[in-house]
Amino acid sequence: MSKPCCLSHLAHVLNTGLGAGLQFAEPKSNIPLTTAVCGSATSGGRVGKVMLGLVVVRSPRRQRARRLGCLNVVLDWCLQTLAAGPACTTYMCAASRARAPDGAGDANEGITVTLTNDELARFDDEGYLFFPGRFTPAEAALLKQAADDVYATDREEVWRESSGAARTAFAAHTYHEAHRRLGRHPRLVEPVMQLLNGPVYMHQYKINAKAAFDGDVWQWHQDYGTWKRDDGMPEPLAMNVAVFLDDVTAANGPLLFIPGSHVQGVFDAGHDLETTSYPLWTLDRAKVSELAERGGCVAPTGPAGSVLLFSSLLVHASPPNISPLDRTIVYLSLCQVDNHIREFKRPHWIAHRDFTPIEPLADDCLTTLVDAASAAA
Repeated sequence: MSKPCCLSHLAHVLNTGLGAGLQFAEPKSNIPLTTAVCGSATSGGRVGKVMLGLVVVRSPRRQRARRLGCLNVVLDWCLQTLAAGPACTTYMCAASRARAPDGAGDANEGITVTLTNDELARFDDEGYLFFPGRFTPAEAALLKQAADDVYATDREEVWRESSGAARTAFAAHTYHEAHRRLGRHPRLVEPVMQLLNGPVYMHQYKINAKAAFDGDVWQWHQDYGTWKRDDGMPEPLAMNVAVFLDDVTAANGPLLFIPGSHVQGVFDAGHDLETTSYPLWTLDRAKVSELAERGGCVAPTGPAGSVLLFSSLLVHASPPNISPLDRTIVYLSLCQVDNHIREFKRPHWIAHRDFTPIEPLADDCLTTLVDAASAAA
């Protein structure tokens, strides 16, 4: 059972993981466990018990002994949780976010809800969501050509492998129109606003090349580990969106995820300055093996235009690409506005300092560029 961070999460965890006829009403307010209190209450003739702010509704009398025994176990567990402290005090769980009707979208205070409750629950369990073909082939082709244009420049934001092939290009949303629009695309921004429960800004934007034959490894790491240590980001209220600009296969260096590794907080990491041209805080083999034994290891693959959403705490990596097939992926790293970075040790085009909330564009913002390019051809 994962540690809860707030009363809504606690209710969700208890209702999901415990039986014995108990039902915990999820509170409307997202009260942190560290400020919750115990007490008792009656409402509408139904006797309940308020435990850490959660109303426990009594089930049928014949189940009373079993129910009370379970309640004692729950109370002991809650007190132990409070004593130990939450593993991640501000992790956003499905129970504490805007809830959508099953199988449908909804609206919540101006945020367009695009993820279903099933998808929210899956994200909480596994730490990622995969949407094959979220963008059309024409939109993906437009963005791939834009990426190639960026790689061909001699800008300081473009980092290269030892072979000279492009490794990554930072901040293309600030100097290329197609990527400016992608950085504000509603198919990417609005689900993250839902997951993080508020407005977001662009912490980092990069286009990772993983070029055919020359694309180097990205070691096992957590992105938030780097953002916390290098940028002073207070909490893991940030996440990644990946957009495939090429078909991603088992052959051309796909992303590797360890499902469920996001629920345990930030792991110890070493600062690797030698393996590749990009410095990274990396996990050791023993920890990666331990996590994989528990959660497994997956490699989402799919056509160009597919989208991955994944937690900034999810442990991930990618192998070298020795195939003859390019594997270009754009990454938007979006952070809740109030959680903006506090330290500015890295260049502004790696860790952005503009904390203005992103206003999503119209859904056809890329299609209009595709149409304009077709008309000019």
